[in-house]
Amino acid sequence: MYYIIIFFNIFISLTNSIEENHFWVVGEILSVQWKRGCLSSERCTNPRFQIVSEQSDIEEIQRIDFPLHSTSTKNIIFNNYFPNGTPESLLMSIKIIGIDPLYNIPLDCDKTSSIRTFTNSNVNHSSTTEKTPSLIEFEGKCFTAIIQLKKYDTICPWCSDEKVLDSLDNKTIPNTLALGQVQINQITFIIILGILLSIISLTSIALLFLFLRQRKEIKNKRKDITVCRYPQIPSTKIKIGITNDDDYETIDDKEKLTSVSVQRNSFYSSGYQSSQTSATSIRSNYGIPQDYGSNFI
Repeated sequence: MYYIIIFFNIFISLTNSIEENHFWVVGEILSVQWKRGCLSSERCTNPRFQIVSEQSDIEEIQRIDFPLHSTSTKNIIFNNYFPNGTPESLLMSIKIIGIDPLYNIPLDCDKTSSIRTFTNSNVNHSSTTEKTPSLIEFEGKCFTAIIQLKKYDTICPWCSDEKVLDSLDNKTIPNTLALGQVQINQITFIIILGILLSIISLTSIALLFLFLRQRKEIKNKRKDITVCRYPQIPSTKIKIGITNDDDYETIDDKEKLTSVSVQRNSFYSSGYQSSQTSATSIRSNYGIPQDYGSNFI
C-alpha cells in the first residue's frame, strides 16, 4: 500500500512538472528621464540600474543590473528565462541600488512599485508578440522609465534561428530509430513506468501475503504437535512380579513334608594320594539312605 501511495505522488508531481509552462521574455529600455536634484551622490554612491522580475505564484526572483550612466547613452536589451509559471503571473519593478557612504552597506536609493507585465490570457507565439509588444512605464521618486517587453512561449528567441526551430517542430518524429529503438515522448514513458511500478507493487504485496499466511500455518502445526520428554504415569495400577495365590495349594501337615539332607563322605582312593573319592548320600526323614553318589578323581 505504501509503494502505491509513493508511486502516485511521484506520478502526480511529474505530470504537474510536465504541464507547467515555460517562457522567455526579451526587454528593451527605451527611455529614462531623471528629476534634477533628486538622486544625490551624498546619499547613494556607485548607483546602478536594477530590473527585478518575479512571479506571483512561484517564489522565484531574477535581477539584472547595469551601470546607471549606460541608460542615457544607448538602449539596453535584457533577457529572462522562466522555466515554470505563466507570463500572466510575471511582475516587474525597477530599483536604483547603491552604497550608503556613511555605513558602507548596500542601499535601495529609489524603487518603483511592481507592475504586472502581461495581462492578456491568450497564448501568443513569437510572431504575434513581435507585432504587439507590451509597453510599460515605471515611475519612481527620481526617474521615469519606459520598457518594451516581448514574451515567447514556444521557442527561445536568442538560442537559434526561428525558421530552423519551426521546421523541427513541424517535422514528424519517426516511430523507430536506426537501432530498432522506439521513440516515445515523456508522458508515454511515465505511463509505462507507472504500469511497471504498479505490477511490482502488487506482486510484492501478494508475496508478502503468502509469506505471512504460510508462517501462520507453520505456527499452528507446531502448536498441535506436543513433545513429551518424560514417560507419563499410567492411570491404572499394574502389579509386577506378584503371583496369584489362588493357583497354589496350602499344605498344613508337617509330616507330609520331606526334609532332604545332603551328606558327603570323602576318602582316599587307591592309587593316588591326592585323589579323592567323594560320595554323596541323601537321607530322607524315613531313615532310608539313598545314594546318589559320584566319584571324583
